[in-house]
Order: sequence, then C-alpha cells, then structure tokens
Amino acid sequence: MVEILQVNITDEKKKLVVSEVEKFLKERKDYKGMKYEKRKKIKQIILNILPHNDYIIKKIYDICKFSKKLYTHSLNVAIKSLILDLAWQERYNNGLIDSLQSEHIFYGAVLHDVGKMKLNKKYLLSKLIEVENEDEFHKHPKVGYEIIMHESKYHKFPIEVLDIILQHEERLDGSGYPNRLQGNQISLKAQIVALANEFENYYAGELTFDKRPFSQINRKLMTQTTKFDKI
Repeated sequence: MVEILQVNITDEKKKLVVSEVEKFLKERKDYKGMKYEKRKKIKQIILNILPHNDYIIKKIYDICKFSKKLYTHSLNVAIKSLILDLAWQERYNNGLIDSLQSEHIFYGAVLHDVGKMKLNKKYLLSKLIEVENEDEFHKHPKVGYEIIMHESKYHKFPIEVLDIILQHEERLDGSGYPNRLQGNQISLKAQIVALANEFENYYAGELTFDKRPFSQINRKLMTQTTKFDKI
C-alpha cells in the first residue's frame, strides 16, 4: 500500500474553505431558487465529504489563490454535478443514494479544470468561446489528470475520480477531447460532470457573448443528444 503523506494545511484554512463553500451554496443566486430540501441534501453531501479530506481542501484553497474565476467555476460545476447526480440516482437507482458515487463526482468536479493552472494564463483571462478550439487548450484534461496522478501519495482517489478529470471534455459522438472517446467509453460520472460543466459555461456567458437564462440553456442542451446522454 502507498503511504499517504500528511497535507500541510492549517485548521484555520480548513475552517475558512468549508465556511466559504457553505456560503457559496447559500448566497449565490444560482441556488436560491432551489427547493429547500434539495439544497439541504446538497449541503449535507458536501459537509459529509469536505471537512474530512485535507487534500481537496488544500486544492480548493490553491485554486482560489490562483484564480477567483477558476475557483468560482470549479465550485459551481461541483454543485451542479451533485444536483444532476441526485436527479440521476433518484430516477435510476430506485431513489437510493449511493454516497460513494456522489463523493467521487464532487472530488472530480472540483478538480476537473485543475490542468488549466499549468497552461498559459490567457486561457483563464479569455472567454471560453475565444479559445476553446485551440490545441493547447485541449491539453488541460490530460495535464490535470497528470497533476493529480503525480500527487497520488497525498490522496486515495480511485480511478473513477481520475476518469472525471481526464474525460470531462469528451462527448458521446467522439467530438470531444483529449482522446476522442465515444459512447460508453466515457464513464457515467464523467458524463454527469461534462454536462454540468457545459451548463455552467453557458450560464456564465463563457460560450456566448451574453448570459442566457436557465430555461434557454436547458432547451439548448436537451437538443445536443449526440454529445450528452439524457442524464
């Protein structure tokens, strides 16, 4: 067994990150319209996971220090991924919630864009619509995967979490990247995070030159059945 080394993060930073994530879910307008019970479930899932994993807390802290934009995007994708995951599990898992699946999705979603921290900063400063077709930008899933693999002595993430990071830009029709995977070659968890990521990019105005309402984005994504499964 690989020895798991201690992550160097103070209790003060841990409390700060946990409280900021709680506040994020409570105060952002994206989630104010969510039914109370669903928001309570999402919050409980996060609080059952986050305080007990120093590595993920440190990565959230590092991402925030590196780029507020990347931090905001990563947390929004993580929360929206949990919302989609709960909906999927309630529909296809007889209403039973597999907490391990939710945990994997949360970790993978938080870290899905960590590879962007190693790319040219123009990719964070620009709108996604301006850079999404550049070959260099297409490297970020693989770079993120390699970062987390390299730091494996600090965590116990299974392949399911690593697959999310590597596969979150793949599409069912093979038009994604970095490996042009198709259909069931893409893990279900990666598909959930991919859809949440695409939704968040539209909602934040990254894939258009103006922000779009929830209903319009939903209709658009519902028509992209060759790229995303009906999760």
